[in-house]
Amino acid sequence: FKSMGVVPDKDYKVTYSGKHDNSIMGVANKDYDAAPIASSVLDRMHDKGIVNKDDLRIIWQSKLFPTTSYGYAHNLHPDLQKKITEAFLTFDWTGTALQKEFGKKSDRFIPITFKEHWTDIRTIQKTNGTKYTDESLKGLKVKKKKKKKKKG
Repeated sequence: FKSMGVVPDKDYKVTYSGKHDNSIMGVANKDYDAAPIASSVLDRMHDKGIVNKDDLRIIWQSKLFPTTSYGYAHNLHPDLQKKITEAFLTFDWTGTALQKEFGKKSDRFIPITFKEHWTDIRTIQKTNGTKYTDESLKGLKVKKKKKKKKKG
């Protein structure tokens, strides 16, 4: 949006719904004017009859990127890293909750790299000044605790 001259907190208020499904429902129910969401989540909700995609307007779309991934600690023994990767890449989705959730569009895990497949997300985070430091992560924990207290 920056290249279009749209400025956060001036032109719109940033609110976090908690997950893509909530954001989609918020826009569909007119609780939110707009929301950034994963198109794959919208597709699944449409396929399940939860929302009608034709009732929503896409104002910008990134290149497709994997929305779910796994990782392992950088200091794991290489043999264990290899076994974890093999377990994911050879896992049979048939009859699992994964098959039920992702349906015909996905049937297995695929290998990805953060550098190659998440370029758009990294660009957005850089533009927004998102930093993954111990200090910023502590700030997220504090926000979560405050949110829980409000609900409880």
